[in-house]
Amino acid sequence: MPDNRISKLIRKIHKIHRIDRSRLIPSNMPMKESSRPLTPRRMMVLFVTFAFAATALLLVLALSVTTGPSVSMAQPAGSTPAATATAAASATPSGPAGEPASTAFAVPATTGTVAGTPGAGGTPTPRPVPTGTPPADPLALLNIFNFFQPGDTLVKKDVLQLDGQGADEVLYTITGPDRGITSEYHSAISVLMYDPIYREWQPAWSSGGVQGKASPLPAASLVVGYNGGDLLRTGRPILALRTTTRDGRAHLRLWGWDGAARKAEPLKMQAPDGQGVKDAVFDADLDLTLVDLNDDGVYEVVADNVNSMQVWGWDRVGNRFVRVEGR
Repeated sequence: MPDNRISKLIRKIHKIHRIDRSRLIPSNMPMKESSRPLTPRRMMVLFVTFAFAATALLLVLALSVTTGPSVSMAQPAGSTPAATATAAASATPSGPAGEPASTAFAVPATTGTVAGTPGAGGTPTPRPVPTGTPPADPLALLNIFNFFQPGDTLVKKDVLQLDGQGADEVLYTITGPDRGITSEYHSAISVLMYDPIYREWQPAWSSGGVQGKASPLPAASLVVGYNGGDLLRTGRPILALRTTTRDGRAHLRLWGWDGAARKAEPLKMQAPDGQGVKDAVFDADLDLTLVDLNDDGVYEVVADNVNSMQVWGWDRVGNRFVRVEGR
């Protein structure tokens, strides 16, 4: 008897499973969104939505990186915001007339509150003055590598007395590859001065970047040197920068140092065509040198070309360099 009941129960279960499912789920009932087939149109919509979201995320990340702080050149060790402001005001790069200035040699960016300017409370913030015994040798406080960018090369560093008073100045020349789209080298000559009150070295003047790779020139402090010396017997030091460009040509630029203004101004020369006056920028096929040809203490510029040699002498009346005939 129990076997018959079990058999009847099994037959009822089979009968239930054979019921047409169309009676339970009407054929006109809409399918749920998740059960719809993934058509090409829906795939395209999903792809565009995902791509837009990914692009927006990358844009946010890029903005968060590029808006961060950046410093173009390391600041001098122990420097203060006021010293940095002085550097930015007095050492702004500038190229010769007709030649754009290079941005390869940037001055330190000013940060923080500059001394003597109103602070958060509206009152000037005085700059602290160091106390104690000053250093016996100010050069012990100088780290020349803090005054130019990593990747540039120190060509020459000389200690000279340019203004005739106080501590000696530092004249240095650097060169480095162009950070733009060309592979031409750029060079600069600069002057550092020591501030005895705040006991730090500060940029006083810079030529700015000029095209070409700089060559070391002997300083006037040497027996046979001349750079930074009174080469024209005018009472002011003459600063020289000699470079060589990729085409092999030599170039020489000359400045006169103004001790009162603590800066250098370009010397003048007669234009090569004889018409007018321009900044003293000499060019030659092979080489350019400064030589005292007459042993009178006044130096001439000798340009060595492939087919000829040119000599430029200082004209005291016209206060400029002119071509020396017969040389």
